[in-house]
Amino acid sequence: MKILSVKEIPLPIVKKMLLEAEARGSKLQDLQRRVLEHASIFSKCDDEAANELFDKLGEIGLREITRVQIINICPKRKDELLTLMNFESKGYGEEELETVLRLVREYCKC
Repeated sequence: MKILSVKEIPLPIVKKMLLEAEARGSKLQDLQRRVLEHASIFSKCDDEAANELFDKLGEIGLREITRVQIINICPKRKDELLTLMNFESKGYGEEELETVLRLVREYCKC
């Protein structure tokens, strides 16, 4: 097997991909089964909401890795969000941080 590319993917999308593979009759390997279990436990939104939130956060200008971590962790407070903003080279003001938190509340069940 050869790795063709690497891409950050939120947990709800990982969960969907593994469930689809299983539904097609693929037998999941042990690691895949554990990843599916983890994604099932810790996903805080469905795959459609994750995709929409990913796009909305992109419109704000957040990097892919930051968007994925925001979706995976679902921060509720600014201090939690600021921890995830370490991947960003640009500083974000209070208004932008509030926008991110509002979007997270809108799309995720946290």
